[in-house]
Amino acid sequence: MLFRSGEEVLEAAEIPTNKNPIRRFKRLSLPGLAKRVGLLLNVNMVLLQSPSRRQDLVMARRLFATAAVMNISRSVTEVAKFLKRDKAQVSRLVSQGMDLAYKNEPFKLLFNSI
Repeated sequence: MLFRSGEEVLEAAEIPTNKNPIRRFKRLSLPGLAKRVGLLLNVNMVLLQSPSRRQDLVMARRLFATAAVMNISRSVTEVAKFLKRDKAQVSRLVSQGMDLAYKNEPFKLLFNSI
């Protein structure tokens, strides 16, 4: 449900109330997150799920997996099924992504922009 406030269109979940002034966002789907990562890093969603080990695709998968697990509370199993990888690979990507999010400023900027 949408409300108009001047020129601004706000979703009902984003409108702060007196009881709870914190914004609550709807849970983003994995294809939606993949689309955001793809637009951010200029990577096709089909390539994100491909078996290729190209460095740019691995970075996109790392960003996607980290954002999916940390930001939208998806399980490693859900992310692994979406990426067509096993759980160990996705767990490794998330671990690397978490390290980069704390230590690497460019990755942190990408992670925060999703």
